[in-house]
Amino acid sequence: MKKAGNVKKLICLIAMTCLMISCGNETVAETAAVKTSKETLSMLEEADLSYEVPENLPGILVDIRGYGENEKKEAIFISANLPSSFFVRSKETGLTVYTGHIKVRESTEDADGKVTGVGDFTDLTNVGEYYIEAEILGQSHEFSIIEDRLNKLLKESLDYFKEFHCNHYGKTAFEDEPDKTLDVTGGWHTDKDGGKDVVTGCNAAIDLMTAYEYHPDPFYDDDGNKIPDVLDEVKYETDWLLKMQNPETGGVYTSVSSIENKSGGKELLLGGETTKATAYFCVAMTKFSSIYRSFDVPYATTCQRAAQKAWNCLELNKDIVSPEQRFRAAAEMYRVYGTESCHRVIKEYLKNNSKASLDARITLDGAIAYLSTKRNTDRTYCTNLMESFMDRTEEKVSAANKSRYMIEYTDMSNTEILRNTTELVVLDTVIPNVEYENLERNYLHYMCGRNKESKDLLFMDEENPDFYAELVVLISKLSENK
Repeated sequence: MKKAGNVKKLICLIAMTCLMISCGNETVAETAAVKTSKETLSMLEEADLSYEVPENLPGILVDIRGYGENEKKEAIFISANLPSSFFVRSKETGLTVYTGHIKVRESTEDADGKVTGVGDFTDLTNVGEYYIEAEILGQSHEFSIIEDRLNKLLKESLDYFKEFHCNHYGKTAFEDEPDKTLDVTGGWHTDKDGGKDVVTGCNAAIDLMTAYEYHPDPFYDDDGNKIPDVLDEVKYETDWLLKMQNPETGGVYTSVSSIENKSGGKELLLGGETTKATAYFCVAMTKFSSIYRSFDVPYATTCQRAAQKAWNCLELNKDIVSPEQRFRAAAEMYRVYGTESCHRVIKEYLKNNSKASLDARITLDGAIAYLSTKRNTDRTYCTNLMESFMDRTEEKVSAANKSRYMIEYTDMSNTEILRNTTELVVLDTVIPNVEYENLERNYLHYMCGRNKESKDLLFMDEENPDFYAELVVLISKLSENK
């Protein structure tokens, strides 16, 4: 999807006028052979029994978690010799309910001697349980066509946060001041040992808020309190985060961690203040104060004051605060409150890093915040940031179009895949694009079984709540545009 430079700049300028995400009042724009000797072995010689076990990969890949009634439905076929047709059969009766054609798809993985094919069965819309069968390849895993699939998966993803709830710590001693304690009840566990990390919690809360802010329609209010459950979940974490701020300095304690004590056992200790925890706290509280104000003004005001106190702490200690941390906090503060001193911090950082890729999470999220403000912005900086977004995304789309599994590369971790989707969702919101949305859907299909191991990769002992927050970002986008 290459564009000429002038055309790309024009698109960037047009895109920046979007109502959902604008750049203010100016127009701006992650065969194996058995090894034997060729010589004849005598009965007295010991045979070399070492060998490599050939990898047994499935030949038909489907989304094990299923497909929505009206969603696009595709299966991937892999074989040295591809048949021309496939058959979707009812799990209950074994009868063929759909016959489709396998279309060969050239891919970068075809160097393994196998051919890749894709079979489309979008026209099959009847709710039920099925499997796919093809000559040579046999059968796929079973899958379902499900009514309201994406909304159900969104609810499942959000409900999973209950697994991270922690209400049993009570008062915990400080790591560097054993005689001093703090009540740290609440919040989300962020590791398997029951630790609670401020930065991880803030990132998860920020991503949940991004999902709601960009695509609010799919979110529900199951408990009937007239507040979307996704914001109830964020408030559960912000209640704990507020406890982690030192009321005197505005700095934020870094974490509650499981530490090995002198007797060899484990004990929970509270870490000291850090600039990183303070910066992310500032971002999370700033964002939540804006979103939550229409539901609870007093609580939103509490969050705003906490954010301002954290920002003051960062400015007081700016000599030891990293430029990236300061940029990230300033971008959110300016977006929500319009603090002009924060705008100066943003422009200074972008000027000093004009050639940087800004693809690290902290700077990427800061750039997103700056691009999405409705306040006055620097058009040159916004255009440069948007071009950087587009270039990076076009590379991903191009690589995915050449991939057997329809994502750019397959050695990404689940966390890396979801970080990619979050950026993609942001750009797709600014500049809606069919190719972007196709890649978003293919990311989800990959994680749900359309991968080289044909395994469902969701909800697999992932201890980081931000993993599920980014999953919510992806599914809420797809749910709203289904």
